[in-house]
Amino acid sequence: MSSSSSSTYNPLPSKTSIRVLLLAPGSPDDEIFCWLLLIDLDADHKHFPSSPEPVDIISVVHGTSSDGSERKFLIPFDVYWDESKPSPPMHPFQRYTALSYVWGDTENPGYVMLDGEKRPVTRNLHDALKALRKESEGICLWVDALCINQSDFEEKKVQIGLMGRVYQQAEKVVAYLPQTEADQANILELVQKIWEARKKHEERDVEKEGLEIQRGESKGQIGRIPIPALEPKIVAMASEQDGIARPHAAQVQELQNRAQEKAGFLEDFGLPPVDSPLWGSWRRCFASPYFRRIWILQEFALGSSLNFCLGSRVVGMEPIMVAYHFVKEYSGVVNAHYLGHSHPGDPEDLTRLAIAGAQGAEMMFLERVLAGNRGKGELLLEKLRRGRGFEASDPRDKIYALLGLAKDGEVFAEHVNYAPEETPAMIFTRFAGLFVERGCVFEILLQAGLGSSAVGLPSWVPVRPALAITHQSLLCKTKH
Repeated sequence: MSSSSSSTYNPLPSKTSIRVLLLAPGSPDDEIFCWLLLIDLDADHKHFPSSPEPVDIISVVHGTSSDGSERKFLIPFDVYWDESKPSPPMHPFQRYTALSYVWGDTENPGYVMLDGEKRPVTRNLHDALKALRKESEGICLWVDALCINQSDFEEKKVQIGLMGRVYQQAEKVVAYLPQTEADQANILELVQKIWEARKKHEERDVEKEGLEIQRGESKGQIGRIPIPALEPKIVAMASEQDGIARPHAAQVQELQNRAQEKAGFLEDFGLPPVDSPLWGSWRRCFASPYFRRIWILQEFALGSSLNFCLGSRVVGMEPIMVAYHFVKEYSGVVNAHYLGHSHPGDPEDLTRLAIAGAQGAEMMFLERVLAGNRGKGELLLEKLRRGRGFEASDPRDKIYALLGLAKDGEVFAEHVNYAPEETPAMIFTRFAGLFVERGCVFEILLQAGLGSSAVGLPSWVPVRPALAITHQSLLCKTKH
């Protein structure tokens, strides 16, 4: 299902232009009203100080509901002061929140009033807009399904090249991970207990060994740990993924082993038992398709500030992901045991999806740390190996979704092509040829035979569409 319409989408005026979505306020049962507004990423004062400084104002916007009735809404806009103008002009850049989400089921669409016309959107997007909508004041969002003309292949090509900037220049990124009210409460309670157990474990560690370990201030609540404090171990994780030995990795592991021997494990300090309902909510969270989608990898890694919207609650990403790290590194059992323990009535594939999702989440967190602390230092060919386990309903996205993460991504941006005649096999072979032209023959050969083979592709092509085909029944209900 496409939510695009040529009557809604005027051509973008420049190669740095994007559209943002003005979402009107409303109560839970109200229709969703929204409008598209053109902005220029190069006019962002935060990144380009020569641009005018924005000032926010509230304006009244009129809308027509599907039954023809007129509505008035309060919508915030950014303007700037210009003494030569009788009133402040609208700023060419509007500060916005970027939505990171799974497109969802296309068989049961929701509807929005977009620029006065009733338009279908996927049910997951419809629910996300309702969850983020405020009751008294509108908000400005970037939502790929609505802000990009999905039927214009040339526009998609240009917008794909801007994806990294879209998420980096957003005021914040909100990841929509819908959970039931009970699961939301359980997840937050479990994260709190994990942090408390780790704090006690760490205090015992310091008491026994006198080790100086950097930690966040929790004060009885879910705290925040400085991400650089985790970097040595996360870089070691990257080393394991790359198959490259790092000198300090063994030293980090030895230090952790000594701490565990002296201080015990998290289970000794109040970690809930594996059959606790809290872990059931934990599994359902990580079983979300959000953590398995290739586009989410880039959105998660590049967002300047990332929060999880679990439904009715918005929480920081870091406390949850650091809690996952604590369980993996300091619990006395294999972490998959907490993800894999099933209760009567659980879906048969919950364990598989939870473990796959947790692995995806760990890779996303790793990419985020690498992007934040060391910049984009890896080539696209290296990123392809990292992204091999993620899913895409359009196999071509197995390459396109990684361009914003790669050091040389801009070099390949001109080769993005969503035209129907450009089959995945053609795209993969073409990109493999481009890698060879750039002198990556040895690196290509190292990846030969990795992953499932695909009919019509040479063995040395490093990307394969087999995953999307194998899981087609699952992917038809998920993003991209």
